[in-house]
Amino acid sequence: FSSPLTAARTNVAPAWLEWLIFPHQVNYHIEHHLYASVPHYNLPELHREMAGRGMLEGGEVVPFRTTLAKIFSDRASAASAS
Repeated sequence: FSSPLTAARTNVAPAWLEWLIFPHQVNYHIEHHLYASVPHYNLPELHREMAGRGMLEGGEVVPFRTTLAKIFSDRASAASAS
């Protein structure tokens, strides 16, 4: 069974990288899916509040480098399978 906490991924990164790579806080994907009416500029605060209350436990909240490793390892697997 699918959970909103595992159907999307939140990527955390240093502030400079979030500014550069994730305009409009698109890295807070779980938070956006659970509370779509929250404006993008409030998503970091929502993330902190949810994390502080333990609401993100069991969710896919990962460092951005983990997401990159997953993307590139999946591509390498697909390329070697063809």
